[in-house]
Amino acid sequence: MKREYNFANAKRGPMLSIPKAKTRITIRLDDDVLEWFRQQVNL
Repeated sequence: MKREYNFANAKRGPMLSIPKAKTRITIRLDDDVLEWFRQQVNL
């Protein structure tokens, strides 16, 4: 590990940019619906 790091060219924020064609939303789901989606991921 270095004793000092140079952050002069560092940028704040996420490492990966989000594609412009996508929008983040928040939804509320029943627990059983959420469990069904989680089961689909683990198939």
